[in-house]
Amino acid sequence: MFKNRQTRWLQEFCVEACDRACGRFRSSDVCSQPKETGNCRLAVPRWYFDKQLRQCKMMMWSGCGGNGNSFSSKSDCETLCRAESSWNEPDADICQLPRSSGPCTDSISMWYYDEPSSECKQFTYGGCRGNKNRFVTRQQCEQRCKPVNGKKPAIQSDVVCRLPFETGPCRMRLQKYFYDPYIQKCQVFYYGGCEGNANRFDTELECYKLCSSIKSEPKENIAQLSHQSTPVIYVVDKGPILTGTTFRIRCNSYGVFPVTWYKNGGLLQFGSRITEENDDTLEFVDALSSDAGVYTCVAGHDSQMSDGVEVVIKRAPTTTTKMTPRPKTTTMTTTSAPTTHRKPIVDACVDTGTAGTCNLIVRNGLCTKKRYGSFCCRTCSKNNFKF
Repeated sequence: MFKNRQTRWLQEFCVEACDRACGRFRSSDVCSQPKETGNCRLAVPRWYFDKQLRQCKMMMWSGCGGNGNSFSSKSDCETLCRAESSWNEPDADICQLPRSSGPCTDSISMWYYDEPSSECKQFTYGGCRGNKNRFVTRQQCEQRCKPVNGKKPAIQSDVVCRLPFETGPCRMRLQKYFYDPYIQKCQVFYYGGCEGNANRFDTELECYKLCSSIKSEPKENIAQLSHQSTPVIYVVDKGPILTGTTFRIRCNSYGVFPVTWYKNGGLLQFGSRITEENDDTLEFVDALSSDAGVYTCVAGHDSQMSDGVEVVIKRAPTTTTKMTPRPKTTTMTTTSAPTTHRKPIVDACVDTGTAGTCNLIVRNGLCTKKRYGSFCCRTCSKNNFKF
């Protein structure tokens, strides 16, 4: 029995370490999270970092639940949190921070400033946390940290804070902040993990600290930008959106692609009900209450984010049918009216393939084949193919 319990705890420790390194806590500042003992009934000794006291303290973990601020040993807690807490000091000089790959296991080539040698050097970043002595290119590192005539150059906030935010070409999902000089606010975006530019901050406070003094752009510049790069998002279908119906959202990207979709600040998750009708339009089939929210879009890799459009889903009214007396049947001779072919019920089926694949199947007339017709049922039905 004791061995089984120990094995279970060891498994939990492994899961907890993996969560910090590559799972749900990989992008979280676990050392700033409050103590959480979980919601089970065991009493397992764990260590957590007390941010106020700046030290690791013991707690009794219940065996399940809790957050990432939970370590199997005091040394594990101190190794991660004492270093990270010192790096996050507001007055910390990032050029003096040590190289840190972070606890994750991705392989991203980046640059750091090595103060003893006064040189920028390449290293492999794990993809999460670490410290801010981390640059995408050698040039960025040298501009920020390498002494010029014995002095390190200051960050040019007037330049950095006017850059458009860049998600970069990689596919990680790291929450960052960028400064939008046109509305004079710091806004959330999701960084892909590589490339991008310097208008990218780990916290909203850091963003405002550097950029709050930046004046807004002249109105003519705002108008010019809105016509050139800022996409516009809107709901295509007019009137209230009811549960069970189909609606579309379009992102006018002014010819810039790809379009990236967000819901309530997070990357939109696609599924059998939510698909891209084409490059700039989302289609929602059988609308659910959970589809409500604020949607935004980004065009390309270096565009501004659109303003949000709020989607409100109303519950469809339930209809009640009255029972009326059935009339007596009489025999009548009638001339049958010509049969009208109704448009197939599109909402009865969904596409398994992507929008691009299904459009290709339609163009090549393959919908009449059972295999292709069922694979792209919805698109084929919309184009009046019968099975």
